[in-house]
Amino acid sequence: MNLLPDDLPGLKPEHGQPGRIDKIHEPLCPHPKDAVGSRIEQQSALLLGLFQLTQRRAGPELWELIRTGKALYLFPLAAAFGLLTAGFTEEFFFRGFLQTRAEKITGSPWIAVLVATLAFGLYHVPFAYLNPNWPSAGDFPAALQVGMVEGSLGGIILGAAYVLWKRNLLACIVLHGMIDAVPSMTMIKFGGS
Repeated sequence: MNLLPDDLPGLKPEHGQPGRIDKIHEPLCPHPKDAVGSRIEQQSALLLGLFQLTQRRAGPELWELIRTGKALYLFPLAAAFGLLTAGFTEEFFFRGFLQTRAEKITGSPWIAVLVATLAFGLYHVPFAYLNPNWPSAGDFPAALQVGMVEGSLGGIILGAAYVLWKRNLLACIVLHGMIDAVPSMTMIKFGGS
């Protein structure tokens, strides 16, 4: 039984045997010098993270972390956590699987970006509805709007980055971790703080 598609980024079966992977032919990061993307994409990720400051009930708490200097150690910690959780899992699915399949079906990388972006936005609607730190918590029409706007913004940035960075999944994972790091800083608590 072949559980993995034959053309999954980074994995190709050896000797044409479906599902058997003896060697990795294409790395997650095909161009190591581009591992964290261009400055424009890095700045876009940080700006999207900062934009989230205005969209959350936790905005004042985030500004306090920045003002007190706690963000200096919380941001790298939140970014690392984001890399290992949402950054890895969401990028593996939305870019590494869904976007590559949509491109194969449509023949266009940019239509594939739009397909993955729509799915990415819809995926974030339940978070906007259920998370008490989001201003849309408990309000489905607001959650739909916020989840689709923020999710689509992130989806466009990450999807375009994947295409422009020559299918560099590692760069998208890092970028996603940076986007999520800003609002995630408020979720990190030490002791009774």
